[in-house]
Amino acid sequence: MTKEIALVLTDPRDNRNSVTGLITALEAHDLDGRYRVRAIREEADFIRALSEADATGKYAVGGITFLSAQTDLARSVVSAARAALGQSIFLVAGGPHPSGDPRGTLTMGFDAVVTGEGEIALPELLARLEAGNGWRDTPGIACLDEGGEYRRNPRPPEADLSSILPLSERHRRYGPIEISRGCPFACRYCQTSSHFGTRMRHRPASLVAEGAAMLARRGMRDVRVLTPDALAYGSTDGREANLPAVEDLFRLVREAAGERGRIWFGTFPSEVRPEHVTTEAMELLAKYAYNRTLVIGGQSGSEAVLAASHREHGRADIVHAARTAANAGFQPLVDMIFALPGETDDDREQTLELCEELLALGARVHVHHFMPLPGSAWRDRLPEVLPPTFVKRMNRLLTEGRYFGDFREQYKLAREAVREKSMP
Repeated sequence: MTKEIALVLTDPRDNRNSVTGLITALEAHDLDGRYRVRAIREEADFIRALSEADATGKYAVGGITFLSAQTDLARSVVSAARAALGQSIFLVAGGPHPSGDPRGTLTMGFDAVVTGEGEIALPELLARLEAGNGWRDTPGIACLDEGGEYRRNPRPPEADLSSILPLSERHRRYGPIEISRGCPFACRYCQTSSHFGTRMRHRPASLVAEGAAMLARRGMRDVRVLTPDALAYGSTDGREANLPAVEDLFRLVREAAGERGRIWFGTFPSEVRPEHVTTEAMELLAKYAYNRTLVIGGQSGSEAVLAASHREHGRADIVHAARTAANAGFQPLVDMIFALPGETDDDREQTLELCEELLALGARVHVHHFMPLPGSAWRDRLPEVLPPTFVKRMNRLLTEGRYFGDFREQYKLAREAVREKSMP
């Protein structure tokens, strides 16, 4: 016996890109109307929407996607939803944290977790729920079987980015346009390769341009791209740049965006790898991109730490990239991570020395504190304990504006994680 599904998704600002991807996938399969999809920002409204669906006889399905830093919020939402509606609703989780720790996510009260990409798994799960049978066999999910035992099903084929538009006019879903997915480098602190694979996939330039045209029709000038490495667009292996493909993308997007359009490339929420920052690449950006800043993933000034974290580039590559960008009229914004596993006092001093060298080139330094992320190779490694004198030094540099970033907040979260891990 079938039952009409009402899908209600949480839609916090930090996760809007993930939710947009799910909605456009449902739209591509012409399922968004069939399942009465709603995206809700506030917790109270999310629970109210589920209650309304449940009260009218629909199968209320709540979807929550979240990051590791949002686990407490997700737990609160699940607890409130269960208190209000019990087991009459179906709750499914997805996103970076659930994909990395599906077993732990299920203990929060979810019925299922989508592990990795959701464009295929979620529609299939909904179809099985609607039919009323076999949902636990859905490829790409983790759940508890009928006997309460944990199971994790094999993933479905990778999502085909050439068949899904990046944005949705029907649902007014706008924002950064995802142009690539996956990463061949599998840096040990990062979740990207685990969640999306080590083969880099690219959305066709024509579909990216169609997304830019949507923004233009909406009166939005700024076209921003979402990708692990902007200058790797069109690359067959994600390692060697394909600048002709990048230029073709620029041309189509500029035409679609119109005279008022502004293309942001290699800026938040994206970055570029140091070895891809060449004179030729910067000439392309100078010609087509609106931005005059460039986010470069450096991560450490220690050759030992760079090698241990599997970065596959050296300190000299970081300096060369910053200098090349600066010479082309761009301000480099270079990411650095402190307290990486195995990092010594000497490694930290080398990183600080590199930061000073970068500042002298006109760069800004974006500092982070290592956080063990579920799904990453270093998910079970704790941050190195930073000496109090070093923490004070970092706080002073941040206060003075020489560095910027969320180091202070990440440091506090990391210390809590270390304390919890060391408790008997």
